[in-house]
Amino acid sequence: MFSLELIIIGTEYYLMLTSLFLSKQSKDPIWVLTKEVVILTIVSKYLLTRRDLMGTTSQARRKETIAATLRLLAKEGIGQFTTAKLAQELGFSEALIFRHFASKDEILAASLEHLQQTLLTGIKKAITSSGSSQQKLAGLLAFNLDLLSQNPLVPRLVFSDQLYLKNDALRKEFQHLYQTVHSLIKDVFVQGIQEGSLRHDLDPDLAVSTWIGFLHSLSLELTHATANKATGNPALSADEKARISRFLISLFVAQ
Repeated sequence: MFSLELIIIGTEYYLMLTSLFLSKQSKDPIWVLTKEVVILTIVSKYLLTRRDLMGTTSQARRKETIAATLRLLAKEGIGQFTTAKLAQELGFSEALIFRHFASKDEILAASLEHLQQTLLTGIKKAITSSGSSQQKLAGLLAFNLDLLSQNPLVPRLVFSDQLYLKNDALRKEFQHLYQTVHSLIKDVFVQGIQEGSLRHDLDPDLAVSTWIGFLHSLSLELTHATANKATGNPALSADEKARISRFLISLFVAQ
């Protein structure tokens, strides 16, 4: 398949030769050349615009494929994941999938990387903001609950090591992600203990495990709930988020 650049270059040469040929038969060669340059400009802009649109479509298709992959992984696990099932989930052929991804492993890696980056970006934004440890925990929990509300399967995908057992590279990425998330949240608990706003007898590592475990358990509950009522609405209302936030943070606050 010829690249767009080669097509444009070929078009340029064709129009230049056409201009030279016509200029020999015209009383106004400058006009002929100018006319052909205008045509070349129009053709070039059309081809470049077409390339940009194709690039946008490719990006949209990749995002759609990643979203479908994450849904399948959450429901069935990595052991049952196939591109045939992915194609069925998407509603188009496997051949079209492989126009945007080189292999099944690339699809998995891109999907999990997208999910991990979404999680890390939200966590870092919450805990690097100014304020007390309680405020940071509240911001962190608000991000977690918003994410859960839109997709209750997120914790199962990110923190289930069963998902990665058959893939060494993905397992190492999972271990690194878990350690990073654990460390980031632990820093907030350590800050709270030092400033006296959180319980002085709190074990930071156990506090992080409790935090993550609670969210994982909540995700399972929400997954079953949303499966029984396919309304398309967020899994958690604003009142439910506020109630959960009060309860979870109260477990760590100094009395």
